[in-house]
Amino acid sequence: MELETATVKLCLRKMSGQELQVVLNASSTVRDLKDAVAHEVETVLGLRLVTEAGQFLERDAAGLAEYGVGDGQCLMMSMESARDYTRISSSSVHVINCIRHPSGLLITAKGDLLVSHYYGELSVYNALHEEVKVYNLPGTYPCQMATAPTGELLVAFMREPNRIGIFDFEAVELRREQLDVRRWIGNGLEASGLALHGDRIFVSESWQRLSVFSLETGKLLQVIEGFNSPRGLAIVEDSFLLSRIEGTTTSNC
Repeated sequence: MELETATVKLCLRKMSGQELQVVLNASSTVRDLKDAVAHEVETVLGLRLVTEAGQFLERDAAGLAEYGVGDGQCLMMSMESARDYTRISSSSVHVINCIRHPSGLLITAKGDLLVSHYYGELSVYNALHEEVKVYNLPGTYPCQMATAPTGELLVAFMREPNRIGIFDFEAVELRREQLDVRRWIGNGLEASGLALHGDRIFVSESWQRLSVFSLETGKLLQVIEGFNSPRGLAIVEDSFLLSRIEGTTTSNC
């Protein structure tokens, strides 16, 4: 009589809440698990697997049992970063002397670094960290920024005019003399953070709420209350990460 091979059934959960069930041999390695997931999920940059206790499964050759992963357990799964930030050392840090009071930054697909300043300046640095342009934005305290597939640059103003400015991003890329605002979205906002997901603009406001606008129409779609001092925003897969005074909140878009 042949003996049955022991197996483990694992649950892998994306940050969006979507779950994947995988069945493996009990003696499988981390690499075996990643290969099994790759058959089910399209991945471009690889996987990051984390136990419920917060431990990363970093050694591909290690057995799952070495990380305490057993039958019925659930792991968090996320796309791996395109850049290996673990290689950063003190000798590789480059300090940029900004104008004054930097309040937001954005790295573009081209490699430019955009830095906004409290009094409305927007500095543009190239990939060599050389300042190539400075624009004067029509407002104060521009903080978080984002680029849209429509060729627009979105800037959240926490002070006057307390709105979301939609600018011509091509002007920044081509180093034009003038950076024109195309339109404004929202009114009376104390926008401390901004993130774009499809047509929806998520705006965190310092008075404990998130406002969601349509990029196309500029209309207010939703107001989400109950956040304590929301700050910066980021979209990861189908979830947004929201920084707060006490920590970070994750929620589905």
